[in-house]
Amino acid sequence: MRRRLRRRLFGRPPRPVLRLLPWLLAGTAAAALAVAVLRPELLALPDGPAVVAEIATEGDGLRVLASYDPDAGAFRVRRLTGPPPEGRDFEFWAIPPDGGAPVSLGLLPEAGIVPLPDALRPQVAGLVLAVSEEEAGGSRTGAPTTVLAAAPVTSF
Repeated sequence: MRRRLRRRLFGRPPRPVLRLLPWLLAGTAAAALAVAVLRPELLALPDGPAVVAEIATEGDGLRVLASYDPDAGAFRVRRLTGPPPEGRDFEFWAIPPDGGAPVSLGLLPEAGIVPLPDALRPQVAGLVLAVSEEEAGGSRTGAPTTVLAAAPVTSF
């Protein structure tokens, strides 16, 4: 009877989880503040312009996104569509801004990091990136055989 009388006068007691909600929110805010104060580099934006390229064939049969990571001296690459035909591989190329010979960056991974040679790093903003279709294992001549798509890198 006492329980019914209390419920009628004061309503149902709050659920235990709802009583903890303000404490959980305060704890989350304190943790975020601690990260911002103790590890500000986690919130910092990279210095300098972002350098990216989207390499795609007409109709999006092959679509590759590449972004340059200056700290690693490499492109972070992600192939969104277009697996290579059976018995063939895609090879990733950098073409210098001065129109020099294309430089192989290796076989194109589905997703991963592709190192850029030291000589090309100062010119990264002027590079043209290309993808070619090669026999399994890559180009045997050191030059692209069948270029499928190419795109200049863009800085912003």
